[in-house]
This record gives sequence, structure tokens and C-alpha cells, in this order.
Amino acid sequence: MKKLFLFLNLFLLMFVAGTGKSFASKKYRYIKREHGVRFQGNIPMSFQGFTWNANLAGAYAYNWKGMIEVGPYFALAAGTSTGAFQLNSWAGGLLVEYNFIKNRGKRKFIPALGVTVGASKGGVGPELALGAHVSLKSFVAKRTAFITTLAYRLHTPVSGIFTSMIHHVEPRMGFAYYFDFY
Repeated sequence: MKKLFLFLNLFLLMFVAGTGKSFASKKYRYIKREHGVRFQGNIPMSFQGFTWNANLAGAYAYNWKGMIEVGPYFALAAGTSTGAFQLNSWAGGLLVEYNFIKNRGKRKFIPALGVTVGASKGGVGPELALGAHVSLKSFVAKRTAFITTLAYRLHTPVSGIFTSMIHHVEPRMGFAYYFDFY
């Protein structure tokens, strides 16, 4: 009987101690969206002899005060043309993006303008990759955004900068997830 009385008191003590926080008034937790990870891509196809290409891009961005996002990016272009799958090119560098509306809280649509500087390898040798893009971030959840981007990239050989240039215009779509460490 003593054990039952002790267990009942222990259960009552745990119940009272555990419910103290749950009955407290809830405070609104501000969603900071301080760190972001994004993955985008486009997959063009051709059916005359079946050519398939995939252009994938990813980035980590530190969201500084909700207005400027800075971080590394990478891009891969792979595909197949009537045969084996091969990696056509890769790129990596620094991404800087300016949000026209502060990327905090309950914002649903955030337009942004960005630039990229980096290196790429696709043709004969290493190239300098410069780019600019316009994005629209449409938040489908508190921390998840669907991003639509129209990007312009300029590739020039490192050995003779701006002697020959290759221009790319590419639309991309993908998702971004913003998080914060509490």
C-alpha cells in the first residue's frame, strides 16, 4: 500500500510540474529565416534522336537582416544524347542576392535581384562565370519557398578574359528552405 501511495504522489508531482509550461500564455515566435538552402533546375528535352539535358543548381545563403542573402552556389549540367549519360559542365562560386521586401515573418511573395561570380569547367578549359538573375520567392509554407528565377550567365576563358564569351539565358525553378538555430 505504501508503494502505491508513493507512486500516486510521484505521478501527481510529475503532472503538476509538467503542466506548468503548457498552461502558460503562448508567445508569438518570430520566424527569422536566417539560413537558407535552395535547389533549382530546368530539364530541357529534344525528341529528334532523343537528347536529354538537366541543369541543376544549389546554394546555401545566409540571410543578413532579411535583405541580403550571401553564400556559395554550385551548378551541374548533365545529359545524354543517344547513349551514355555524361557530366557536361560544372560551376561554383559566390551568390549575392538583394531582397526588395524583407525576408522575415509572414511574407508570401519576395522579389529579389542577384549576382553570381565563380568558376566553371565545361568546354576546353576553366572559365570565369559571371551572372545576374531575377527571382520571385513564393512561400508555400512558413519556411519553404517555391523560387522562379530568370538568370543570365557569361562565361569567358580564364587564359584570355573577355576575348571570347559564351552567353546563357536560363529559366530555373525549385524550392528553398529557410531555417534558424534557436
